[in-house]
Amino acid sequence: RGCCLRTELCCSICLDTFVCPSTLSCGHSFCLRCLEAAWETASRMAEAIVCDICSGGQIPAVKTCLRCEMSYCATHARPHLENPRLREHLLVAPITNLEERRCQQHRQ
Repeated sequence: RGCCLRTELCCSICLDTFVCPSTLSCGHSFCLRCLEAAWETASRMAEAIVCDICSGGQIPAVKTCLRCEMSYCATHARPHLENPRLREHLLVAPITNLEERRCQQHRQ
């Protein structure tokens, strides 16, 4: 029984007990820093990420919302910080290929 509980409280990236656990929409949980580090590493290897809202596609994104699956510049990320309904969304460092980052098991 203790083994099962330990597995439930373990991040599959760092293989340690969760630190600031973050649950994805599919239900899988990871340490927030582990998620950010994994996505940041992948993003650094990819091309520059731009705001999905700004016209012209030249304004760099500062955050990506995992629930909206969009990247935002500082101006367009602001509603996620100010609107109570959007504050529940998980903002991370800008990332690319959101489709590839979905849970392979749940496709979420």
